[in-house]
Amino acid sequence: MLGPLRDEHTPTTTEAARQLDLRPQDIYRLVFAGELEGHPDDDGVVRIDEHAIAGYRHRQTRA
Repeated sequence: MLGPLRDEHTPTTTEAARQLDLRPQDIYRLVFAGELEGHPDDDGVVRIDEHAIAGYRHRQTRA
């Protein structure tokens, strides 16, 4: 598990939801379920790593 993501260009849960065509609350559920990696930044905003988004998208297209 990574430490806090500090890059302001790393997507927030809302931005990740748009990219994955999901609701922001679905992103939190995926993070809590361990299906998507996300971490709070220094301000407490949960950010989702781009590689995690790409990996989730890839797994969904294979399902």
